[in-house]
Amino acid sequence: MSKTHNIKLLHSFQGFRWFFVSIFVVMLFGGAVQAQSLHPMESRLRREFPTVALGSPATTFEPAEAMTSGRMVSGLRARFAMSVPKTAGLSPVDAAMAQMAARDSAAAGLRVLYPRFFNDEIVAEAGGQRVVLRPIGARSAAAQPANGKIIYEGTYDSVDTIEVPDSNRSEELLLLRDDRAPLVFDYEIVEMTGVAGVVMHDGAIRFMAPAPAGSASQVASGKWEASPASLEIERPWLVDAGGNRPEAAGCWTLGGGAGARSCRGGMTQTPGAGLSLRYPLSWDDRFGEMWEMPAS
Repeated sequence: MSKTHNIKLLHSFQGFRWFFVSIFVVMLFGGAVQAQSLHPMESRLRREFPTVALGSPATTFEPAEAMTSGRMVSGLRARFAMSVPKTAGLSPVDAAMAQMAARDSAAAGLRVLYPRFFNDEIVAEAGGQRVVLRPIGARSAAAQPANGKIIYEGTYDSVDTIEVPDSNRSEELLLLRDDRAPLVFDYEIVEMTGVAGVVMHDGAIRFMAPAPAGSASQVASGKWEASPASLEIERPWLVDAGGNRPEAAGCWTLGGGAGARSCRGGMTQTPGAGLSLRYPLSWDDRFGEMWEMPAS
């Protein structure tokens, strides 16, 4: 074997060696790079509450504004990747209609304006409904968009908050670090549009949409159209670092009589006593849509 051939083999071996070393480095440090991209608060929540899902399809947040009670509120609105409809084999007209339907479906979902500062109004819209809430007694914690979520640090004593947006719901996670954290969370119902009434149902708050008008034939047959979707705040739930999640540990109550001008989320029992929960705790409440089935 010639000397020149040996040098070529040596160069080839060194090339393969550096190729495999590069792959090893990527595998070794790729996870570390991803972990570093998470906000420290999310990293802590994932570490202390491994059973709590924190995935969000939001791709970015864009500045937005909304008029509430005669004043302009600035905030952030999540943007999601629009699903691309399958148009293979369709005519140009049908393909265009499918794309329009996809855009309409994306626009018809839950739209939430997250405030720049936590103690400002949060605006939730879906269909023809609009509900504006403002946390009472909260601190002016600045919004920090990170990894498809919005982080608010120090929203109350010993409490941090993470907003997890989705196309059809918005999840609010409150991390209660110790017994200095409050056990109740009050919200002012600042404004409601397209809401016929506010009711409690299985621990959730429903902002009922006006019922559709029935035609004479529907009334005669005893059948009505399905009621439109209504905004709903689901029953809150609690979980501790050990994964304990007692049923009905959290509840909502309405204030203000028939007008329902406020709502309160609270624990049914004190941690460390009847609930047998230990700090830190994660409080989860979700804003979404509720659909009524049509009468049969």
